[in-house]
Amino acid sequence: MRLASIDIFHNRAPTMQASDAHPASTTVLIVDDDESSLDYTSLVLEGLGVLHVKVARNGLQGLQTLDNMRTRPDLLICDVFMPEQDGIEFCAELQQRKFDGGLILVSGGDRHMLALARQLAESQGLKVLDALSKPLQAAQLSDLLARC
Repeated sequence: MRLASIDIFHNRAPTMQASDAHPASTTVLIVDDDESSLDYTSLVLEGLGVLHVKVARNGLQGLQTLDNMRTRPDLLICDVFMPEQDGIEFCAELQQRKFDGGLILVSGGDRHMLALARQLAESQGLKVLDALSKPLQAAQLSDLLARC
């Protein structure tokens, strides 16, 4: 797959050949308190052909959004460090709700804590596709979308 460089300052998402696009029916929920990360990740997903993207700004809002969705998302991207309810608490709630989609944990901070959050989520039976540092890269997301 060939992706063009992402120009975040001009709000251009990566371009791809149509045959490389992910199914337009793929649904993604992004839970992150950082507005620029939400915007950036949404743009990257749009450029990858994902048309159904929901966003939430903390874990509590993420759970409310998840509970109100008609169908569960195929992929959930969750920041580990957020106010009101962090990603670790959010994952515990996902386990209680028997979420069976793919999960990507992200953080702009400590990689050690990100690795611990991944271990905890996996121990709860969640399908953790990866734990990545921000900002997410289009190629990473494309590969992980293929695993959903």
